Amino acid sequence: MNHNKTVFVFTSLFVASLVTGCGPSASERAAAEKKKADAEIQAREETHRGSKAVTEMTDKMFRSRTPEEEAKLKQEKERQVREILEAQKKADADAAKKPKP
Repeated sequence: MNHNKTVFVFTSLFVASLVTGCGPSASERAAAEKKKADAEIQAREETHRGSKAVTEMTDKMFRSRTPEEEAKLKQEKERQVREILEAQKKADADAAKKPKP
């Protein structure tokens, strides 16, 4: 019976030493924590950049334009309208030239 107790004690110590030896080491835990912290920082920075971009876009959309900006915008719109009209006239002229089957 005494032999069984000794075997049990040594077996228990052996199993306990295996269990305590398993798992990540301190350096592995530190590396995992650093990786997690870096990911959190990166996510926070990306959120900040996105928020900043939305704020800038909102500011640009809803701010008042100067008279110079209004004039420039009006000229650009007029130029685009002329281009569209010229393209349509050309397409109409090409269609008129083609013989109908």
